[in-house]
Amino acid sequence: EELNQKYKDQNNKFEELKRKYNDQNDSFEKFKQNYKDQKENFEELKRKRDEQIVALEILKQKCKDQDDDFEELKQKYKEQIGDLEDLKQQKEYFELQYKKSEQQLKEKTSQIKSLKQKNKELEEEASK
Repeated sequence: EELNQKYKDQNNKFEELKRKYNDQNDSFEKFKQNYKDQKENFEELKRKRDEQIVALEILKQKCKDQDDDFEELKQKYKEQIGDLEDLKQQKEYFELQYKKSEQQLKEKTSQIKSLKQKNKELEEEASK
């Protein structure tokens, strides 16, 4: 009977140890799954970060290209301002030339009228 009791006690201890082992094994499996999930999450975050780095590099290049375009446009603007100043000077020159030509035309027209008048007077005098 005592032997039977010892056997039951030993068996109970064994069952208790077996239950603890199974609990620890379950806990370890949960830990492994948690580790695996965290690792996958980390890999996903790393992949997203890498995508963001690539997107950032693309944006930086676009900004650089836009800066280059802006500098080119500024240079063209300066050239056009220079061209505009040249055109203004040319306009002033041609306006001045036009006024001179207009004045000369008036003088020549006046001379022609005067000569016609003189010619008319001479013809009248010659016909007398």
